[in-house]
Formats: sequence, C-alpha cells, structure tokens
Amino acid sequence: MKNLYLLFIVYLITQTAYSQTAEQRFFSKSLSVNVNTPVELTDDSGQSLNINNIYRVHLVTRNTGTDTGAEYLVWYDNNSSIWRHRAVNIRANISNSPILFIDNNIVKIKTNHANLYTVKAFVEELNTQEADVEPHIFGSSYQWQR
Repeated sequence: MKNLYLLFIVYLITQTAYSQTAEQRFFSKSLSVNVNTPVELTDDSGQSLNINNIYRVHLVTRNTGTDTGAEYLVWYDNNSSIWRHRAVNIRANISNSPILFIDNNIVKIKTNHANLYTVKAFVEELNTQEADVEPHIFGSSYQWQR
C-alpha cells in the first residue's frame, strides 16, 4: 500500500510539472524542409501562429552528422503589422542547420541544404492576449545574442 501511495504522489508531481495552462503551452513538431522547400511554422493544431501570442522556438535537424541547434524568439509587431524574429543562439547558418525566417509575413523553417531534412521544432507559446507584447518578456534571451 505504501508503494502505491508513493507512486500516486510521483504521478501528481509529474502531472503538475508537465501540465500546461491556457497562458503557457509547449508543443513540438517535425518539419521536412530544405533550401527550396521551406515550411510554415504553425501551432500544434496546424493553424498559423497567433498574433496575440509570443513564441520561443528551439530547432534541431534530425538524422545528420552535422552539429545543429538554434533558438529564436518570434513575435508579431502590432505597430507595423509584421512578424519579427530574433536569433538568440545559432550553431551555424550553413548546410543542413535549421533556420527560422519570415517570408511574406509568414514564419517559416528551412535549411540551406538541397536534400530534405527533418527539423524538429520545440515551441513555447505564451498566450498574452496582448497585441503589443514585446520579446522583453523572455528576459535574457532577448537581451543576449550569439
């Protein structure tokens, strides 16, 4: 009985640690991209990113011998009606390294390689319900850049 009780406590702690709220969500998705086939970064239900939310995006290219990884901040600039992004840290900007960019006011992911690669995107979404939110909300990730 004691083991069952302990297991239940561990379950509750795990659920609390990984629970999501309406204000902060985490999701991931795999995108097949290359230099000629960029793909829009959408939310976990396939919808375009919400202009009232702000995002932290971690990218890694899968199944490659190349060291990859990148972190970006993405937000909608309500004053100029465009999406903006800031690279916080990028391993490289060559070959099959993942790249987040804005094309025709759409947030997209690609690599600079001719072959298709799977890029895994790990996304943190803050539902601020505020069109004027700025990336300062992410603290040092916005202040620091490599």
